[in-house]
Amino acid sequence: MISLLIILPVEVLAVGMLYRTIKIEPRTIWLGFWTLAVALMSVLLANSLLFILAKELAWSWLTNGILIAGAAIAGLFLLFSLLFNLYGAYYSWQLWRKRYHTLANLLLPIFMVVFGLLQFYGPFFIKNGPVNLMNLGIIFLANYFFTLFLIFLVGAIVYDHLTRQLDSAYYVVLGAGLIGGHKVSKQLGNRIKLAVDAAKAYVVRHQRYPIIIFSGGKGGNDRPSEAQAMQAYAVEKFGYPVEFTMLEDQSTTTRENMRFSIQKIQAHSQGRVHHFVFFTSEYHVFRAVIQAHFLQIDAHGYGSYTPRHFRFNAFIREYVAMLNMYRRGHAVVIGVTLIVLVMNFIFSLFG
Repeated sequence: MISLLIILPVEVLAVGMLYRTIKIEPRTIWLGFWTLAVALMSVLLANSLLFILAKELAWSWLTNGILIAGAAIAGLFLLFSLLFNLYGAYYSWQLWRKRYHTLANLLLPIFMVVFGLLQFYGPFFIKNGPVNLMNLGIIFLANYFFTLFLIFLVGAIVYDHLTRQLDSAYYVVLGAGLIGGHKVSKQLGNRIKLAVDAAKAYVVRHQRYPIIIFSGGKGGNDRPSEAQAMQAYAVEKFGYPVEFTMLEDQSTTTRENMRFSIQKIQAHSQGRVHHFVFFTSEYHVFRAVIQAHFLQIDAHGYGSYTPRHFRFNAFIREYVAMLNMYRRGHAVVIGVTLIVLVMNFIFSLFG
């Protein structure tokens, strides 16, 4: 009964906050947080009700089954947390090696691999005392990163289901690297096709063409800009009228995609339009809309199809990029945890 008195108010709060987030501003990481909170509280509520039922009916088999299922779920969570931290460390290292050569970005893969290894080996060597507390702290940080990934993943899934009826006179296709420096990849082609299909549906509804802005500058080996290659692909392959297209060929990041595209739109509309719909790969949509929210740009997005074998790797990459967006907050969590653990260890030596 006591557990119900605690769980019920939290469940009501989580549902209320999730509803508020969806209605007011779904383009934040809180969308995933409150969705997970509602799911967790619902499981705990069902668990409490089953325990009460088992106690009233003296069904010991049900009680034992609930305990076993709970232990199995906790074990799987820890296992997936360990694998995720090691896998995430590899991809964040690749991201640092290939693109972002900064100390702040290098610390992330180092922390993730250390946490993953200590999370696995720690219980075999640590028995009790202050060192055991240190192990618990490391496990906390390892699970912290895994929980953040779940929040990001769930938020992306929920947002995708919220953006089914978007409309705008301006559509923006976010660029990606070109094959051989000049050829549109299949993934990028899927983005363009999605935008052109949406534009044709717009014509049916409004009897006029929307403007499609192709956003993307030149990568290291690109001969034409991504924007130029995408425009040619849309015109030649899908027959979209070139006079209803525009190029934004200076951006090299998602942040710049958003900033430079809205500048183009406002210049073209003489300041009358302050919003747009963008098209990118499905794994990239959520981070892109959060980036737009950071910049106070009214933009929402659609995600094009991504092959199943590529999705997890892509979400890992997006998650690492998301961590970098919030790196100051994560640095505080890591710093405070480590300070507490080190101080506890030092005090134990002189206690």
